[in-house]
Amino acid sequence: MAQNEYLKSLGLKLERLDSQVQKLKIKGERAGADLKAGYNEVRADLRLKQIDLRPRFRELRRVSDETWIEFKGGLGTAWDEMKSAVSHAVSRFK
Repeated sequence: MAQNEYLKSLGLKLERLDSQVQKLKIKGERAGADLKAGYNEVRADLRLKQIDLRPRFRELRRVSDETWIEFKGGLGTAWDEMKSAVSHAVSRFK
């Protein structure tokens, strides 16, 4: 996949994940006291992953054609971790 296509695809995926995280936040705010702590813990973990992922995504936009494949690999790992964490959180709090 070409760099621009990859960036566009990943940008759309990040937006969807951000939406899922926002939905979890709303559920957490509406949850009872017993579940609220769990939501807050998961949301804090997801927020840290988002904080880690966003700068990598921005950096990938700035790298040269020769080095973007290296950055893509690191970003792909961070993306997989974020996606897994969101999927786990969504299934945990259905």
